[in-house]
Amino acid sequence: MESNFYKGNREKLYASLPNGTMLVTFSGKEVIKTADEFYPFFANRNFVYLTGVDRKEFILAAFKDNDKVEEKIFIQPKNLMVERWTGTRLSPEEVSEKSGIPMENILYEEDFNDFFERRYGAGKIKNLACDLYKNASTDRDNEDVIFARRIKRSNPSINIIDIMPQLKKQRVIKQPCEIEAMRKAAWATKDAIV
Repeated sequence: MESNFYKGNREKLYASLPNGTMLVTFSGKEVIKTADEFYPFFANRNFVYLTGVDRKEFILAAFKDNDKVEEKIFIQPKNLMVERWTGTRLSPEEVSEKSGIPMENILYEEDFNDFFERRYGAGKIKNLACDLYKNASTDRDNEDVIFARRIKRSNPSINIIDIMPQLKKQRVIKQPCEIEAMRKAAWATKDAIV
């Protein structure tokens, strides 16, 4: 998909949010299988729908105020030693190309707390929007749920907004690029079966 697809998805979501809202959503982390092994990583599908990025430990944050949105994506820094074992990390240029988020809005994950706390400490955040989807009440809490719970505990007056209902509405109506991708997938499936 082109970066305009992901940019459009974010813009539709932002339009649905009230002013004074901070959106925070996480790509996810690996789940430990045994002492020295992880299950294969799959990024949160809604995170990918909004950014086009399917890497672990990324954060999308956007603050909407006076109908203007300031968005940032927080990524893992390059680390050649770690990358020997875990694979290549995306550069800011690659993230910008995939997501359509300008280079100046791409920061590293260690910068997230400062970005959030400056707005939170100033009393600007009235609503916190996160992806709170769970298939069942017994499902493991994802990072969005854990983060929203922590912020609600520290500030009971903050309003928590679940973005999943809005994303479901958006995803029902497929854009032309999505329809084309589904056609290609159907033909590939047919060819594989034949």
